[in-house]
Amino acid sequence: MGGEINDTVRKKSDPAVKAAVRAVIIILCVVFGLVGWYVVATGYDYGDLAGTYNFRSGNEACTLHLYPDRTFREDMTTQGDVRTARGTWRRIGEGGMALSDSFLKLSTQRLGPSGENYGDFDRVLGLFPILTLDGGPEFHRSLLSFITKK
Repeated sequence: MGGEINDTVRKKSDPAVKAAVRAVIIILCVVFGLVGWYVVATGYDYGDLAGTYNFRSGNEACTLHLYPDRTFREDMTTQGDVRTARGTWRRIGEGGMALSDSFLKLSTQRLGPSGENYGDFDRVLGLFPILTLDGGPEFHRSLLSFITKK
């Protein structure tokens, strides 16, 4: 008779234990997800921002490859004419950046007072970086850049 009572108590507590375990797992997943999102969203280091960025407007297209070693390669196409430039880039503050003078100026881009190329990084949903140069040209990071990132 004592065994029947223990089985009855155990059967009644099973749904409550399962619900508690499920709640703990969900809470842990949410916490780890938020921590992971925060780490990515606040990453403005050279390695975090390095990647391939694309800009297109009318007859002008530009692909900007930013490398973690602070160098870049720019491939610009204007009305079928393809030009390439190489140079350096540096971060300014949290989201600002500057490109060396070798950067090929885009038609809508404004240069700084001494001819500098400035821009700002922002993130869509805190995850996907967008580089906006002074004057408005927006470079969107290639999704392939995230997949092949080393």
